[in-house]
Amino acid sequence: MARRLVRAASAAILVATTLLCWQIARRLYADVLRSEASLSSIDRAIRLDPRNPELYRIRAQLLELEGRSGKEAWTEAARLDSRNPRLLIPAGLAAEMHGDLTGAERHLLDAARFNRQWMAPWSLAAFMQRHGRGREAIQWLRVAFERGDNRDLRAAFDLAAQIEPDPAKMLADAVPDDAVALRGFVPWLLETPVDGPRAQVAVAAATKLFRVWPNRVRFSPPVETALYASRRLAEAGFGREARAVWDEACRAKLLRCSVPTGGSLLVNSALDTELYQDGLDWRLAANPGIEAIHHPGSGTLKYRFSGQQSETAELLSQPVVIEPGQSWRIRFDYLVRDISRRQSGFGWAIGRNVYPIEPPLTSEIWQEAACDLPPVESRWVGPLRLVYRRPPGGTRVEGELWVRNIQAAATSPQEAK
Repeated sequence: MARRLVRAASAAILVATTLLCWQIARRLYADVLRSEASLSSIDRAIRLDPRNPELYRIRAQLLELEGRSGKEAWTEAARLDSRNPRLLIPAGLAAEMHGDLTGAERHLLDAARFNRQWMAPWSLAAFMQRHGRGREAIQWLRVAFERGDNRDLRAAFDLAAQIEPDPAKMLADAVPDDAVALRGFVPWLLETPVDGPRAQVAVAAATKLFRVWPNRVRFSPPVETALYASRRLAEAGFGREARAVWDEACRAKLLRCSVPTGGSLLVNSALDTELYQDGLDWRLAANPGIEAIHHPGSGTLKYRFSGQQSETAELLSQPVVIEPGQSWRIRFDYLVRDISRRQSGFGWAIGRNVYPIEPPLTSEIWQEAACDLPPVESRWVGPLRLVYRRPPGGTRVEGELWVRNIQAAATSPQEAK
């Protein structure tokens, strides 16, 4: 009896092993046929391995390349792997193209429910938008934004704008209070020409971002967003909005900033933090023959002139927006080393207009200097620049200029005179 059982067991093992080897051989041969990437070879591979969804995916793509319908192949691939968005989304689109809207929605819903990537809910939202279901599409776009996870979400924002063109309503209805979504929304909003409503929404979105980003695990601080938004708003002529973004980023301790001073033309007047060289911060210009050194600890800038530099040079700049009729007085502390009156050709410039600093900078101990900027006739959007020009009849400067505590105070036209 025992011998019979042993023989039966051995026979069963042999049969199972043979079947397993046969299945492995069939699949290996199916893989060889798949690599040929022709319809005939794929069809033979499917006969050998009919439960392989990848084969049906390849078959669908080959059919579509020939201009034929891949709907049935996509549907079968999605049935065999019912949680794979790479199969469910094309199956849904193929069903939609052939008028099967119920089947299309079912596939796209499955993709959005079973997958955590943003593409699946975005595809479902796009389907709903194409068929006049905008409010439902907005809700699925919110899901897409929440699943963004540092991806480029421009396509999702473009779709949301087609459904809801008003950026304020778009922010309220479609964009969640999520750091990833808001970090993508702010630059997207400012990539197109900026008008007043768009600028205000950008400030609101940036303010939300600066408040919620610490809640995101493994989310890097959105410093670049703060710098880009403030710079872009200033370039578009929205100085108040640019300053609002900058000040909010300072309050949130996102940027290393001096204490914001409301109403001042300039930021980082104390020069006591590292310069970002972007946003609304100061830019140090690079000039052959001039060495520029910033000392954040003491809040000073030192310029060392070799005497071989150009006859004109930009030393320092900051983007500003000056409204018509406004006049400003720039005050700062300075000292010089080895710079005579005949060499001191420094001034502040707006556009092509240079306003010399009078009297010339010649003190070798710290002293305050001032320069009045007269009212502009039309709004000025651009940099306020500290510049050097070789004085007529003078020699090129060779020595040092130290600067600190740059302030700008509004004055009346009478004071400026």
